[in-house]
Formats: sequence, C-alpha cells, structure tokens
Amino acid sequence: MTLQDISPKLFIKADEVKIYDDKLDYKLPILCGDKISFRLNVKKFEGTELYNSPKGKSIIMQLGDIRYPLLFGYALQGKIPSGKRMVIAPGKYLYGMKGLKPHSLFGEKLIPKHEFFMIEFSDFKLLQ
Repeated sequence: MTLQDISPKLFIKADEVKIYDDKLDYKLPILCGDKISFRLNVKKFEGTELYNSPKGKSIIMQLGDIRYPLLFGYALQGKIPSGKRMVIAPGKYLYGMKGLKPHSLFGEKLIPKHEFFMIEFSDFKLLQ
C-alpha cells in the first residue's frame, strides 16, 4: 500500500472557528477514529434555526469520517463525552468535504459560506 495524500480537501482555519465548552471534566477525550453519537443544533446569530436533531434521534459518526463536514471532526476531537460544545464558525465549514453543497443533514438549504453560525453539539455517547 502506498500513501498518496494526507491532507483533506478543505482546511479549517483555526482563527475562523471558536470553540466553547459548558463545563470542565477529567474523563478520557474523544479521539479521531472513535465512534460517537451526538445531537446537533445549528442557528444563525439572530436566532433562526437552521437544523436541530429530531427528538430522540442522534447523529452517529466516526471522527474522521469524510461523509460529514470536516468541522464536526475538528470540533469534537478531544471533546470529553459530557456537557455541550458550542462552536462559532462560518457556513463554509458545514459543507461536505468537496465543498459543493451543504451536507445532506441540511437538506437543500443554501447555507451562506461566509456567514457565521452557532453550532451546538450535545448528548454525547461514546460507542463501541
């Protein structure tokens, strides 16, 4: 096997993304490759909701899965499996890896790439 490339098609610029946690904890962090479930809420700053996980449903992903926006893995890597994680980031990071359209979670909604959004991850479960 020959390694062809290690860089993603979309890079996260650290100065464009702000991450906040609602509490500190001393549990093992979630690492790239871990499988987790979580709820997601995405809002515009004026309060309009763009996406909210349906009641009783969670998103299940393996950190590093390129089918999801790169922001998900970036924001959740190292997250302790408790509390909430709030992220402020531009809409371009809610697009799929190819950057051609928003991830299918958001349906056909057009997400402004340069507008900033509040993205909240919650109800974490580390899966085996």
